[in-house]
Amino acid sequence: MPGRAVQILALLRLHGLRIAALALIFLLFAGSAIGFLDFALRPGGGISLRPDLFLAPGGGLQLPPVARSTEFLLLTITGLLLCVGLPLLPPIAAALTTLAATIPFVLLGMSVSPIAAPLPMEFSILTIGVIFSVNVLIAYFQETRTKYQILNVFGQFVPPHVVQEIAKRPDQLNLEGEARRLTVFFCDLQDFSGVAEQLNPKQLTLLLNEYFTEMTDVLFRHGATIDKYIGDSIMAFWGAPLAQPDHARRSILAAFEMHRGIKRLAKDFVRRGWPGPTMGIGINTGMMNVGNMGSRYRISYTVIGDSVNLASRLETLTRVYRVPTIVSEYTREDCPDIAFRALDVVQVRGKHNRTRIYEPVCEKRELTGAMEAKLAQHERAMEYVFAEQWTEAGRIFQELRNADPTDQLYLALLRRVEENAGD
Repeated sequence: MPGRAVQILALLRLHGLRIAALALIFLLFAGSAIGFLDFALRPGGGISLRPDLFLAPGGGLQLPPVARSTEFLLLTITGLLLCVGLPLLPPIAAALTTLAATIPFVLLGMSVSPIAAPLPMEFSILTIGVIFSVNVLIAYFQETRTKYQILNVFGQFVPPHVVQEIAKRPDQLNLEGEARRLTVFFCDLQDFSGVAEQLNPKQLTLLLNEYFTEMTDVLFRHGATIDKYIGDSIMAFWGAPLAQPDHARRSILAAFEMHRGIKRLAKDFVRRGWPGPTMGIGINTGMMNVGNMGSRYRISYTVIGDSVNLASRLETLTRVYRVPTIVSEYTREDCPDIAFRALDVVQVRGKHNRTRIYEPVCEKRELTGAMEAKLAQHERAMEYVFAEQWTEAGRIFQELRNADPTDQLYLALLRRVEENAGD
């Protein structure tokens, strides 16, 4: 019972504005019914008060005859109940309640002569109808305000079309925190300290702003939610606040496009005499906690968990393996139409399970015969790596290195083979 009382008080606070507005409307009608308020619509008229109605002829106070009638008492009880109850009810229930509230006045009006009735039936029904209409109008403005608040909160973090969907379906939005299977994404400019040393503060700001704008545009096109900007890196995720069944695939397609974008930016930066940056991306799919997190001073819609930590670790490993993007085996499993090549097995600090990591190459429909042959040869070498047959693995890696000296991955893999073969 106490819990129910707390809920009712919370609802009253939430709808306090509507209740107060409806009560004011009812008081205006009630005052007009007893003659205390006089509305003059003629030129120069207005609203005037008549307190003399409450003065008895011999002195003292009295209630006007209308205020002592059954019709006015019924209108007062019904009106006040509607003022409090309508804001707490859903639209259909509010409409049915309003319709039901008019029935007693219709029955009372049919049983009493219109001439003898101190308060006309039409006046009571009009009062109820106005209360209902004002409640609907205020509810509309409150809903519109809520939608604009959603647009303002999420407009900086999620694509505009996602914000519009949230505004249309706010009931599907959960900000209180929940465990959900998502895909999380980290990207970072490589050797950013070296880049920053070559630029003055104004140039560095321009470079970062153009980089963030270009990359965020790509992420938004693929439906990502921007979690935060950390220095020169971006953290984003897919699958929340709205569900996205293909969140893993979206992240990889975004990574492909972002690498094409950073190459265009790098060429433009070099033409200005600036360094041309490169970028590493780490992606992981798994269970994580998502929701509004923070303190009373600052709060953000973010994700946390071991799956997030793994994605961050994968981004740092792009420097080790010299590849643009690294994803976990869990992300790879959700993308059957994308070609990958295996890189290694890693273990996250503090965890016992080892995870295979991969580089996304392209969509399978884009594979050429030469690419398929190279991937098949690479897979044979990786089977030797996983079996710890380092000599055979090194031989194939060297063949692949000789066939394509620009592929920096095989420098890292040959180094790993040498380190393990010498143990």
